[in-house]
Amino acid sequence: MAAAGISRVRNLDRPLRVIDIGANVGDSVAIIESHTATEALCVEGDPVYLPYLAWNASAFRSVAIENCYIASADVELATTSVNRGAGTARLVTESTAAESIPVRTITQILQDHVQFADADLVKIDTDGHDVGIIRSMSPWLNAAHPVVFFEFDPRLTEEVSGHDAAAIFHELEELGYPEVAVYDNLGAMVGRFASGDPSLLEMSSTLGNPGQPPYWDVVAVSSVDRGVLDTLR
Repeated sequence: MAAAGISRVRNLDRPLRVIDIGANVGDSVAIIESHTATEALCVEGDPVYLPYLAWNASAFRSVAIENCYIASADVELATTSVNRGAGTARLVTESTAAESIPVRTITQILQDHVQFADADLVKIDTDGHDVGIIRSMSPWLNAAHPVVFFEFDPRLTEEVSGHDAAAIFHELEELGYPEVAVYDNLGAMVGRFASGDPSLLEMSSTLGNPGQPPYWDVVAVSSVDRGVLDTLR
């Protein structure tokens, strides 16, 4: 589990600080909490999931909840609406639903939760908006360098934003994240790659094809956290 590895590599004498973007009902925090002491900031904008998130959070050591969606650099979220189904919620630009969507930047959120400005781990799972959110947080990521865990789904990213998801690997490299670990949608490790490795880009172009996984889960680390990848399987 990456969380326990982060605590060891960073030699933390405090709980692991986690920002969970797209927290849903708090299941990710529950998993992380089962491996290491955790302080979590759960960012979730969908009011349907918030009562379940709050109820689950009451069982954890220290959880703050931010009721909003986080700004994307690729999509104007204020013009979107929410489509729900299969235990998740997706922001789309065309929908019969007409909901007011609270949107904040990471800077605004951290002004209210200053203890997470030096977060150790950021987890993003937002159904196609992950890449745009990473781009919107790039100044903070460049300064704070938390480990970043995100869902990489090129086809869904194209659908919701019209942007090329694969470009994010080069952008992560420029932000000081030279290496990534990649997992398929069933949790099997695909491999460990330099962020700028051409083979990574080639492989990513096959996602969603017949016989290929629909998406990857990616762990991106800065130079000081490279040891975290040594703990992963």
